[in-house]
Amino acid sequence: MNIMFDLDSTLVHNPTVIETLTEMLPYTEVYDIVHNLTGKWYEESIIPDDVRAVMDEKHGDGLYMTSLKPNPYAVSILNDLRLQGHNIFVITARGREEGEVKEVTPDFVKELFPMINGIALTGHNKNKAIKKLNIDVVVEDSTMVVDTILDDSELNPLIILLSNENTPWNWNYNADEGNIIVLDSLLDIPFIVEDYKTI
Repeated sequence: MNIMFDLDSTLVHNPTVIETLTEMLPYTEVYDIVHNLTGKWYEESIIPDDVRAVMDEKHGDGLYMTSLKPNPYAVSILNDLRLQGHNIFVITARGREEGEVKEVTPDFVKELFPMINGIALTGHNKNKAIKKLNIDVVVEDSTMVVDTILDDSELNPLIILLSNENTPWNWNYNADEGNIIVLDSLLDIPFIVEDYKTI
């Protein structure tokens, strides 16, 4: 099967949103924001403009974005999936804007995850790349990406939505429609993929 992994907050630990909120705001405000955010955090008016500006600055800093480390188990899980015979692709929204981050990301990904078959830099709409690569399983942390996939009648992959320490609001996602599983860790993914392959 062809399996797509998102990059930030999925394969790599990207604490930018949570860290910026906790550095700049009192705890009670952070608590309220985190418990009311959706996957479209960058569109949410509940994040103050000055905080959002710092987040945007970090996300546009190539040195910062290439200093991020793999999430626990990411390397071993990708290796396990390759040993199972699957093709692994990274499809990341880091391609949405021209600049330093877009330029340095391909080498960054290849260095961290040499076992992948390929990388596609897109915007938040990843559907074109998913179709081109004939993706069977999507591992993602953005509900906006998930919603876009669900809105496309040509797509019906298994969607694994991660709700980890960087995206805790994803537990609020209504996963009743579509082929969606919400997880808090990458650990179960090889087992889910193996079960899905036999259906």
